[in-house]
Amino acid sequence: MNCPRCGYNNPETANFCSCCGLQLIKTTGQRRPVAVIFADISGFTSLAEKMDPEEVKDLIDQCLQRLAQVIQKYEGFVDKFIGDCVMALFGAPIAHEDDPLRAVLAGLDLLKEIKAFNAEKKQNLSLSIGINYGLVATGDLGRPGGYTVMGDTVNIAQRLQVAAPRGKIYVSEEIYKYTNREVIYKRLKKISVKGKKDRIPVYAPLRARLKYGQRKIEEIPLIGRVEEMNFLNKIFQEVNSGRGRVVAIVGEAGIGKTKLVYEFKKRLGKNAFITEGKGIEYHINSPYFVLKEILKRVFGINDDDTPAMITRRIIRFIENTDDAILNVKLPYYKYFLSADLTKSERAQLESMQGEDRSRLLLEAIHSLFLKFSRFKPLVMIFDDCHWIDKETIEFIHTITGSIGYKPVMLITLYRPSFDIGNISQLPYFSSITLKPLRIDETTALLKKILHCDKIDRDLFTLLLKKSGAVPFYISELALNLVNNDMIHIKDGVAKLKGDLTISIPRSLDELIMTKIDKLSTDLRYIVNIASVIGEEFSFKLLNALIPGKERLRQNLAYIVQQNIFKITELKDSSEDEKYAFTHSIIRDAIYNSLLKKQQREYHQKVGFIMEKIFNLTIEEYFDALAHHFYLGGETTKALEYMERAGDQKKELYLNNSAIELYKKCLTMVPEGMPQISIRIFEKLGTIYELIGDYENALVSYSNMESYAGKDPVVKARSLRHRANIIANQGDFDKGLELLTKAYEYLKSFKERLSVSVLVEVSNIRNLECWLYRIKGRMEIAESKGLEAIKIITRIKDWKFNTELKQALTRAYNNLSVIYCVKGDFEKALQICKEALNVAEDTGDLRGKVNAYNVMGTVFKAQGDYEKAIDSFTMNLKITEELGDKRGIGVAYCNLGNVYQHKGDNSTALDLYQKFLEISQELRDKSGIGMASNNMGIIYFNMGNYEKALKFFENYLNICKELGDKRGIAIAYGNMGEVLMNRFEYDRAVALFKKFLKISQEIGDKRGIASASYNLGYVYTEIARLKLAYKYSNEARKFFESIGNKNALGMVLNTIALIKLKENEPEEALKLLDSSFSFAETTHSDELKIQCLFTKARVYAQIDKERAKENFNMAIELCQKSKIKKLLADIYYEYALFLNRINEKQMAKRYKNLAAQYYSEINIKRR
Repeated sequence: MNCPRCGYNNPETANFCSCCGLQLIKTTGQRRPVAVIFADISGFTSLAEKMDPEEVKDLIDQCLQRLAQVIQKYEGFVDKFIGDCVMALFGAPIAHEDDPLRAVLAGLDLLKEIKAFNAEKKQNLSLSIGINYGLVATGDLGRPGGYTVMGDTVNIAQRLQVAAPRGKIYVSEEIYKYTNREVIYKRLKKISVKGKKDRIPVYAPLRARLKYGQRKIEEIPLIGRVEEMNFLNKIFQEVNSGRGRVVAIVGEAGIGKTKLVYEFKKRLGKNAFITEGKGIEYHINSPYFVLKEILKRVFGINDDDTPAMITRRIIRFIENTDDAILNVKLPYYKYFLSADLTKSERAQLESMQGEDRSRLLLEAIHSLFLKFSRFKPLVMIFDDCHWIDKETIEFIHTITGSIGYKPVMLITLYRPSFDIGNISQLPYFSSITLKPLRIDETTALLKKILHCDKIDRDLFTLLLKKSGAVPFYISELALNLVNNDMIHIKDGVAKLKGDLTISIPRSLDELIMTKIDKLSTDLRYIVNIASVIGEEFSFKLLNALIPGKERLRQNLAYIVQQNIFKITELKDSSEDEKYAFTHSIIRDAIYNSLLKKQQREYHQKVGFIMEKIFNLTIEEYFDALAHHFYLGGETTKALEYMERAGDQKKELYLNNSAIELYKKCLTMVPEGMPQISIRIFEKLGTIYELIGDYENALVSYSNMESYAGKDPVVKARSLRHRANIIANQGDFDKGLELLTKAYEYLKSFKERLSVSVLVEVSNIRNLECWLYRIKGRMEIAESKGLEAIKIITRIKDWKFNTELKQALTRAYNNLSVIYCVKGDFEKALQICKEALNVAEDTGDLRGKVNAYNVMGTVFKAQGDYEKAIDSFTMNLKITEELGDKRGIGVAYCNLGNVYQHKGDNSTALDLYQKFLEISQELRDKSGIGMASNNMGIIYFNMGNYEKALKFFENYLNICKELGDKRGIAIAYGNMGEVLMNRFEYDRAVALFKKFLKISQEIGDKRGIASASYNLGYVYTEIARLKLAYKYSNEARKFFESIGNKNALGMVLNTIALIKLKENEPEEALKLLDSSFSFAETTHSDELKIQCLFTKARVYAQIDKERAKENFNMAIELCQKSKIKKLLADIYYEYALFLNRINEKQMAKRYKNLAAQYYSEINIKRR
């Protein structure tokens, strides 16, 4: 088939010319009512006398383009340009329910637009406009590729334009009849027009009373929802008075959530600062996508802006706010939106840990939004939360927790299947659940949509059944039926036309495809490609996939008119425009209609084009690229971007998301590329280890080794990782075995002096240092730590390698703990200073934090509490500088420990309370639990067992919620100690057995030993000596193996009591001498008191005077330590002893003292 325009020979089946795009297939004409506009530009003739013809042409083109945009704003169709005149249609090729009104509103805006154009270009152009409404014939009218209308209606419109003076609009009687309720007119004298015998009535529109012609969401009337709207208004009044509020609007798709908020926004007007974000399905895995989109709108950033342009826009915005705090946070906004960073800004940000950087970024954004609320109430709207990325949802969680007393209203819209999380627990949270419309409301909505007085029963039953009384579905079904000419209205009653058993779809999906199947080949290709991109897409991306900017623009305008697409973001340049399917179900229906082969081809094409056009900000599209390449069968590319997306989430501590991506990556690794599997398994293991899923971490690291082949470095790394986990579970010997095996791999490697091998050996030695320290083998631990340091410092140019220096900082900090434990505090502090120097050199703030933490621990161990406080305060200062709230909380916790050791329980409690509050703010349940446990210990030591028990129970509940078995075990142990001290031995035994059972299940040897010790002590007190001896010996073996002298001393003390009850005082005293030597070594006053107390009880049987001496020494030391329960026990036993030796008066005195102290801690003892 030869093209009549260019002569190109096309295939016989072609709908359009492959060369020039001309439509080749003749379209079927229609008869339909149409509003026709003619708008003629005056003033170009005089310009032609003064300007170059090319300049005049360019000016005309610009002017006509501006006028065309006005027409398109009201969904009109630009039929043609006739010289300096525009002809436009409303009602063809697509009809609207208010075409006459749209035409008049467009005419009024055209006059405004020409004035704006004149002001910009310094011209004096004007328009004369004629508008008429009536029946026309549509189609190509014998001209292939052409679409126009003909008839008397067109002629009258043109005659009205000719008659209209410059700057005026003339409309016909028909237009006036259909629009006089919405538009104020001036009636003019009748005029004579060419071709008409009689004079015709003419009206001039002055202004609009009501303005319609907006998008579908604006066109659908709001029916019902009165109660909900009143509720929103009430909430806003509370916000206006300074009280923050969170509102969730919940309902299924199409129920009217967005419509309700749209109407609410209109009511707010300029009384609030409004920000809006909307979730997009295929971006649900793109970190902070929605939050970034909101910020881009705030800063005025376009999608195709270069990093330099983004920087300028952000700086301009910040400068306009004139806010010093926002100016300080400028680097974070730039980093977050991929703008250019200065060297100092980049160095500052890259020196931070990912978690710290993320926290500071979000705090900066938080500050920006709250800045807006200082001037007027801030209304933040998050639509389609079920498709919002997890990271933005977490930001919503963060900001909602801090708006209680700020004029901020946060509105979330989502489907019932979505869980908004802890936000719903806030005292200022409210929710609105939208239900389907009632029968009367459905009827009213249909009457509005169909412009009828009554709905035929069959039509109503069909629409109600198909829509489920969901407003959007009702509207979509009804309008589609109208657009497909399936409904007619007679005598005010809307009815179905004819037998629609086959032609009416059985579902909305079929109804959508009925419309889509009627599209021409090139339009269908556009919607097919768009469905592959996703629910929302930009003109820029679509144009890169479908060349021909002008033609694409026209096609998109037509598709928008067909209500398949909608413009979601209108920009000055069409390239910046964003489109979306009018409903996600439309996209799904189109996508599912494609052959699998087509889907793969299109996804592949989209992926490669996205790589090309978004190369400057490609990190924002890792998820989307992985998605398209994966479905496009481009496994290598999909794997690359999926791993990078996983890395991105790992850096942001979005652990579960990262795990899922890495696991998917593993399914795509091609054969013969084990290094990729190794890399991903190692990343998986690191995350599992971080979150405490040791079982999966071990599996991941084992898989890493299985792919290592003959690579000794990978095998060694795998073993080292596993050794670390096993050691954390308490099996230190097994951990050391694995490290020895790892070293053997490296020792036999021919390239054993390579940097990668030496670094791994250093890492192994560093871990061995830690393990031998825990086992109490300090000399070996020291040698391992020194070797780890020596290995790094021997590597050439290590001083210029940040990674090596950070490893060295860790080694220094580890070694300093060794010297601290050995009591060589001077050397420990010296090493800490070395660590600080290296950390200073690299700008490693995290290394400094760890060094100060160790120094604080050293000073605390020395009993130099003031210096310990200074060190932990420095730790606190740096964590505050980092903005590391979790680190700040831990610093408060460490300071609390120092004050607890000082005996200042009040200050310790205050610090633990701050730790608790920060943990609550961060929703860090683990931190909340730790703080609760520490506060419970304080109250336990103070003898306030009721409060201690409550805090321990709270810790237990949190651990159960988190699934933290070790924490559950510890909680049972602490609760058991409370009951043990209250002499409720049966209940205590039950809890200690739970403590022991869980510890055995998880392989926690420390827990097993602690539970065994407590059971041994209780069984000793209730004289079940075989069990007491069994459990005490088990505890003794473990504490001896790890060299925990304080714990070992407590166990020996218990065994001494057993010997006492077995009437073996000499054996008991030997054990107590050993226990006391441990107390001297560890400077543990409590252990000293226990030893003296038990010695007194032993001597009570064999040497009265020495018994008195030990009782008095124990009392004196215990009074200084202020351990009420232990002091009461000593008084009680001393009273019994004195009574046995007939010193009744003294016995009575100590009995009263015991009763007094027991009473203070709510313990009854006979």
